[in-house]
Amino acid sequence: MMDFPILSILIAIPAIGAALVFLARNHSTAAKYIALAATLITFVVSILLLVYFDKTTAEFQFTENYPWIPDYNINYHLGIDGISVFFVILTTLLMPICILTGWEAIEKQIPLYLASFLLMESLLIGVFASLDFVLFYIFFEAVLIPMYLIIGIWGGENRVYAAFKFFLYTLIGSVLLLLALIYIYLHTRTGNSENAAGSDFACSKYINVTSAPVTAIRILKKIIKSLEVKSPWKAVMFCDQQGIIRTTATNSVRLESQVAERRKLFPSAAAESSKIAAINTRKISGRI
Repeated sequence: MMDFPILSILIAIPAIGAALVFLARNHSTAAKYIALAATLITFVVSILLLVYFDKTTAEFQFTENYPWIPDYNINYHLGIDGISVFFVILTTLLMPICILTGWEAIEKQIPLYLASFLLMESLLIGVFASLDFVLFYIFFEAVLIPMYLIIGIWGGENRVYAAFKFFLYTLIGSVLLLLALIYIYLHTRTGNSENAAGSDFACSKYINVTSAPVTAIRILKKIIKSLEVKSPWKAVMFCDQQGIIRTTATNSVRLESQVAERRKLFPSAAAESSKIAAINTRKISGRI
C-alpha cells in the first residue's frame, strides 16, 4: 500500500465528482446524489490511511514524488505524518455532513454549490498532504476560490460585503506567505541537504535548516504571520469591529431621527431646551 498513490486518488475523487456534478447541472437531484456518493467514497478510501499507517516511525508515509517544474526543482510531492493523517480523515468525514446539511436548505444554483464543496475537499486534502512548498501554496490559495463563491452566493444578508472583505483580508496573508516562500528559495537553493529529495522547495529542507537558525526563525515568523491573518478568530474579530461600527452609526441615525420627531411634536419644549443649552454654553465659555 505504501507504493499505491492513495493520496492522489483522494485528491482526484472529489475533483472528478465536482466535474460530474457540473455536467449534471440541469438535474439537481442527480447532482446531489453524485456529490454525496463522491464524498462517501472519499471517506471510505481515507480510512485506508489509518489501517495501513505505520505507527512505529516518524517518517512521512504514502509519499509520492514526481518532477513537476525541473528547472526550479519544484515537484509534485505528497505525504502524510501522524498529524496530517487525522486532518485528512476529518476533512473527508465533514464533507458528507456538509452535503447532507444543504440537501433541502439550498434552493438556488444547487449544482454549483455542491461542486464548490467537492472542489474545496479536494484542495484541502492537497493542503494537508503537500510536501513541496509551491504545491502547498497553490492548494492553500486555491481553497479560497470555492470559499469565496460559497460566501458570496449562498451567504446571509450582507454576503457580497462579507465575500469582498474575505477576499481582501486573506490577500494580505497570501502576499506574506508568498514572500516567505521566495525567501526560502533564495536562502536554500545553494545549500546542501541530504533530506531535501532534490527539491529546493521540499518541506524537509526547511525543517532541517541547522546552519542558519536566525534565518529559519525569520522564515517561520513570516509563515506564522501569514497564517495568522487567515485564521478564523482574526476574521471574526475584524467582522465584530465592523459590526460595532455599523451598529454605532445606525444608532446615531436613529437617535437623531427620534430627536427630530420630538421637536416637531413639542416645538415649545425644543425651543426652551435650545435656550438652556445656549446659556450653559456661555457659562462654560466664561469660566474658560
